Amino acid sequence: MRVISADNNQKLVPSWFDVMRRSFDRPHEEIINAKDLKESSADIQKIIDREVKFLNGDGRKVFLGGFAQGSAMALTAGLESKEKLGGIFAVHGYYLSLTEINEANKETPVLVLLGKKPPFRPWDKPDGFYPMFEKTFEGLKTIKSVNTMVEVVDQDVYYNQEFIQKKLVQFVKSSSKL
Repeated sequence: MRVISADNNQKLVPSWFDVMRRSFDRPHEEIINAKDLKESSADIQKIIDREVKFLNGDGRKVFLGGFAQGSAMALTAGLESKEKLGGIFAVHGYYLSLTEINEANKETPVLVLLGKKPPFRPWDKPDGFYPMFEKTFEGLKTIKSVNTMVEVVDQDVYYNQEFIQKKLVQFVKSSSKL
């Protein structure tokens, strides 16, 4: 639980990291709390380590996924992991330029789903919503060794759980063949 500075209230809310400004027009170092990001990534890494141990050292059976801020965390923790993972599934989120991609996951399959449906939050602009999120993946897509697919879908990725589940199953099956 954290206080989100950009919301101008002091209520604790479920959050992986503090968002100090709701905008992508500045470097990520200026809009999020990098210390929170690294702490949360380290917590997820402990879970990855435990799961890999449970799977007899086969990290390729571990997939990370997240929605919105959780997808940013899945991408950060997954790409920074020292364990080779099976894949990363991010829905309606963003890639953070603070992510330090570990050699072990430079070829890990990544699927990002971005929806074109109207936004539901007050800081989302109808004319710039999904392009804004898509723009944050430009840095990830330019790293040629990362196996990233960004898919902009004409679906409501907020509430269409059946659609997301279908995409996730397809992704896991295709990634497992690599």
